[in-house]
Amino acid sequence: MNDANDEAAPRYSVVSLSGRYRVGQVELFARLENATDEPYTNRVQVNDSGGFYYYPSPGRRGSVGLRLRW
Repeated sequence: MNDANDEAAPRYSVVSLSGRYRVGQVELFARLENATDEPYTNRVQVNDSGGFYYYPSPGRRGSVGLRLRW
């Protein structure tokens, strides 16, 4: 993370799930991101002058939707 090489971002694993169900012209879909609510670094800023190297990721989040076709 810096020229002194004394900062490092930890390793992580993230689980996301998605699915859909369709009957005729109606489709229901859902998505769950970061299902285990694992805190991890979403982005890093190398050699930040203020020492703020890590940007946190969003926590668990999900969405659902309904699609109609005709």
